[in-house]
Amino acid sequence: MSNELFTFNFLQLIDQWLANSKEKEGVVIGMIDYTIIDHDGDLDKLIPEEFALNHPIISFKIIKDINMQDGIIEQGFLESSYDLILSTSQFNHLSNQFYRLLNPCGNLLFINNNQQEGEKEEDKLICKESIFEMEREPIDHLLFITPSSTSSSETTKLFTTKLIQQSQTITKSIEIFSSDDLMNPDKYQLLLDSISMEKNSDKKVTIIYLESLEELTVESITPKSSQYLHLHQIIRQEELPVKLIALRTGFFNECLTSIAREFGYRCGNGRFEFGTMVITLDKESIDRVTLDQILKVSNYSKLGELDYKLECTDDSSNIQVMVERVLDSNDSFALEKNRMTVTDQKETKIKFEKDGKYHLRARQETLQDGHVEIRVMASSLNFKDCLMLDGGVPQEIFPTGDVYDPPFGQDCAGIITRVGPNVTRFKVGDEVFGVVPGSHTSHVISEQGPLVFKPKELSFVEAASIVTVGITSYYSLYKKGNINPDDSILLHSASGGVGLAALNFLKHKGHRGKIFATIGSGQEKVQYLKDTYGSFITAILPSSHFARDILELTDEKGVEYILNTLDHSQMQQNFQALSETGTLIDLSIDQFSNLDNMDTQSLKYQRSYIAIHMTRFSPGLSDIVDLIVKEGMPLTPIIAFPGQDIHKAMDLMKSRKHFGKIVLDYQNIDRDLYPVLVKQPKAIERLSYNLDGCQGTMLVTGQSGISVECIHYCLKHSPKLTNIIVFSFSKPKFEMQWLDHIIQTNYPHVKLHYLQCDLGHYNSLKSSIQSLYQANSRMEPVSVVIHCAAAYVSEEIELGAHAEALSAKSVGAWNLHNLFEELGWKLNHFHLFSSVGQYLVRGSTSYGVANLFLDSLAMYRRSIGLEATSIAWGSIGSTGRAVVNQGSNATLQGLGMSLLPLSSIYGVLRSSFANQTTPITRAICACFMTKRFVGSHPFLQHTFGHLLEEDLGVSAKKKNNAQDGNSIENMIVDHIAEALSIEKSLLSPDTKLKDYGVDSMVSIQIKSWIELEFGKTQIINHSQISNGSLNSIIQAVSNKK
Repeated sequence: MSNELFTFNFLQLIDQWLANSKEKEGVVIGMIDYTIIDHDGDLDKLIPEEFALNHPIISFKIIKDINMQDGIIEQGFLESSYDLILSTSQFNHLSNQFYRLLNPCGNLLFINNNQQEGEKEEDKLICKESIFEMEREPIDHLLFITPSSTSSSETTKLFTTKLIQQSQTITKSIEIFSSDDLMNPDKYQLLLDSISMEKNSDKKVTIIYLESLEELTVESITPKSSQYLHLHQIIRQEELPVKLIALRTGFFNECLTSIAREFGYRCGNGRFEFGTMVITLDKESIDRVTLDQILKVSNYSKLGELDYKLECTDDSSNIQVMVERVLDSNDSFALEKNRMTVTDQKETKIKFEKDGKYHLRARQETLQDGHVEIRVMASSLNFKDCLMLDGGVPQEIFPTGDVYDPPFGQDCAGIITRVGPNVTRFKVGDEVFGVVPGSHTSHVISEQGPLVFKPKELSFVEAASIVTVGITSYYSLYKKGNINPDDSILLHSASGGVGLAALNFLKHKGHRGKIFATIGSGQEKVQYLKDTYGSFITAILPSSHFARDILELTDEKGVEYILNTLDHSQMQQNFQALSETGTLIDLSIDQFSNLDNMDTQSLKYQRSYIAIHMTRFSPGLSDIVDLIVKEGMPLTPIIAFPGQDIHKAMDLMKSRKHFGKIVLDYQNIDRDLYPVLVKQPKAIERLSYNLDGCQGTMLVTGQSGISVECIHYCLKHSPKLTNIIVFSFSKPKFEMQWLDHIIQTNYPHVKLHYLQCDLGHYNSLKSSIQSLYQANSRMEPVSVVIHCAAAYVSEEIELGAHAEALSAKSVGAWNLHNLFEELGWKLNHFHLFSSVGQYLVRGSTSYGVANLFLDSLAMYRRSIGLEATSIAWGSIGSTGRAVVNQGSNATLQGLGMSLLPLSSIYGVLRSSFANQTTPITRAICACFMTKRFVGSHPFLQHTFGHLLEEDLGVSAKKKNNAQDGNSIENMIVDHIAEALSIEKSLLSPDTKLKDYGVDSMVSIQIKSWIELEFGKTQIINHSQISNGSLNSIIQAVSNKK
């Protein structure tokens, strides 16, 4: 804090220590969160250069605008979250506040750096006591839920006895209840009597759950997790304000954490307090830990953690308390240089992408049959490109790519640089042009079919200006429309590229019928049309209202043809202006998304409607070239921009002030952009590479969504793959049938084996594998497993559905592990696809238990020398549960989860298969909006809080600035509108939120956000939110701010 001398000197000392630690064996540093309170507001310009960039380990934050006269905890800092606090002596008065911010055994150092002559004040060091030295919370009653009498080990029985004996020194009120009776309805009242607690009582009751001291097995996971789940349901149903501590050992009991998270999050809500936590004990700590130490660790009010692990080294009697932290580790799956990345400029291209920037990407290394590579010299800009950048074009009309990789650019002119097999029309060095999607790039791949030779009479810019507008207008008028010289026609957006091209065709071919033209605005456009075409145009009309004028000018008959480029809002006017036998040719961008709303009455009489969307073919381009080069038909006016000025070009196009065609000149793009882009630190990934260890036979569970995408990806990058086994509970769906077709067509050396089987039944799984290998005796043993199978159950927590959720995902994973061990097959890779649903605690408790089991299985396999990696996926935008259920998708975003592009799956698979073994056991691949995520899950503040891009102290400033009613109102309205995916203007201030569909889960999320944003708890409960209105919520917050 403060003074840059010791602030940055100490920072550099840390950096030096990290450098020295790398040379020592066994020293592993995950991340250091280094936070500076800059109360003077001038430290940011003094940051040493080596820390101004991203440090690989140190997360460096400067927080401004903190009022050092007020309590800093109230300004957003998290208690028990710092190991070391440095301060100058001028803030001595905050020592108690700083002390509360320290972790146990943390240190607070006051440095006296302003001593006057004669003063003898020394630096002061304050050390916080360890957890086991802290004062234990008072306890009035203890209940031990003891392990099953039939399956408990001798170690568990001895430990249970020890704890019960020690409890007599803590309280005289002690009860014992057997876990065997938890599911017995006849013992329900006995359990309540043993808890000895009533609603609204201030009695301090703690329950010690000991059944989880016995390691879970595949046979016991369902009944044992159901017992633990049922206990939580009873406590919530009876609204008992108790503390529940589950002691557990082994790998697989970790899955119980999901239950504790669910109920610790959902219970209370202003009605009662229910604290539930889990403490993991290793074998050594069981012998040494005491009940007193366990109770001190469970002091949530001081420590803020719900999940602990107690470890004891062999050479020490000290028990270490470990907590979970999620680290941002982008380098964990680093690409292997040369084999996986591109460094030579000759192998790169410059490509415009959805973030509105140019990027260096790898050029495609191999070309398919009939394809060529073009060095793009010019590419025209179309309004579709502007809409695509803004997300306004539906993916179903993309000729290539998807919403994460849109095909910017529809055409190009350039030089052939490579040719693929069976290319007969072109050779390297030929100058060509044509329809080529994705052409806003330095190099693009195209089929040879849509291309024609560029005549030497045309420059690259001129050639590129012809393609889209020329083909569109020519094809519409003469190929689809079959217009006659005497037919009347209405041309919309006549001063644009398509409109001017159409006018040139009509004039050059001597059209005699009436021609009406509309423009959006601009007198200069009207003047240009008059000067260029004169009386050839019958009338120039405004595009906002034209139907009445056309009817008057055609004796109420209307026109025979309309070439439409306006959006659907003008469709009614179009049909009003169309004759009874007329044809409407629709070129609008939104034609496909609005066809369903078209009134079929508009097509009465003999009217026709034709929708045209140019994609990959170039009909009539050679004819157009002849008209221009041989017959002298004029080009449309051209405005050329250098490729790097694409945003200036887009701004001009969106302004609607130009006339003619805008073209991007890419001839010097390498010279102008490559030196800048090559300095960016991100590696350039190759498109073609092979996955290590993915060979022979691969087994995949599940048949839709992410599993199918994984198979597609592995097929592309695993030339030694010969067999793919797919297990699923149901019959093959369309995705799997289509995959089989793709494999037979493109990968004839690979055979797909589809087996319908319940993975939750070991004998069925084993029998299916044995039958398959008996029928295919030469098939290699399975070397790779990708386990994606899952069963999604109702969000309501029901014990009956609990077993169903566990069967395919967790029990199925264990059965696969057990089967390959029995068969003696060594796996190169065993990828278990988990989910961040284990953190999201939104009624998906069973799903969370299953996901945590996969994490546990991965750790268990590693502990016995076997390969395994568990990857917890976030919400994936192109596949999976979020796509099937858009409501689920909106809910996840409200909880702080952004959608991942499908490329994220490919990236993680690529890196996890990069070597014969994967170095990571557990990983999370998700896109967190961390502040919202932590706000929706306050119990995860310690686990994820250090990842906040905006530090808590910065959030505190925002809270302090929200002093007036208008600021509070705006913040609340903005957040609720975002949470509900509703425009703010559609929210009524007096309508109950439940009428907008706010359920208990969304109300809890809003409540958590309010508490985090305004720095206070118990401002409002979830019932007041769902049953309240915007006005009542704003009033409640204002009254307690």
